[in-house]
Amino acid sequence: MKHRRALLICLHRLLLALGCGAPAAAGAADVGILVRDNTAFAFDLYHRLAETNGNLFFSPYSISTALAMTCAGARGNTEKEMAATLRFTLPPEELHPAFGKMAAQIQEAQDGRQLRLSVANSLWPQKGHPFLDDYLSLVKKRYGVSITAVDFIQAKEAARNRINDWVSSRTQERIQNLIQPGVLDEQTRLVLVNAIY
Repeated sequence: MKHRRALLICLHRLLLALGCGAPAAAGAADVGILVRDNTAFAFDLYHRLAETNGNLFFSPYSISTALAMTCAGARGNTEKEMAATLRFTLPPEELHPAFGKMAAQIQEAQDGRQLRLSVANSLWPQKGHPFLDDYLSLVKKRYGVSITAVDFIQAKEAARNRINDWVSSRTQERIQNLIQPGVLDEQTRLVLVNAIY
């Protein structure tokens, strides 16, 4: 139990060390609020996960980022409930730019240092399925996602392999076969990928 708490604290300190806790640029307060909110979410999640036995390793940043991209496409009560669960206190028009700024700060902190954090964000929509352009533009701009249309209806295994290859290439081949056989089916319309190494 002590080791789990220590690991979570270390992950939070990593974000702070990368410059996310005390940013200096315009809009920096939003990033500071986001880090605070993500820390609250991380501890909430940790307390839930700590109820099980065994070793525990998770990335609150990765989970929060993936769910924030999902939240960006939600509206009404779903959006409000997701934001409350994720402990987001910034309004959407400030939240998503803050995620973009935080990602840029993490990337900036890596330049010239012996530190590497590879984050792979992507969307894999069903070819021809209508998605709102506003949503696709937002996640591309703020979360740096690549968007690649695939065919889950006629070629789900080819789509699965393409997604897995993409994740593998973005994580120095450390994460392979993220999506196992049988996970995708003809009803799949969108796969959101967030992998961190």
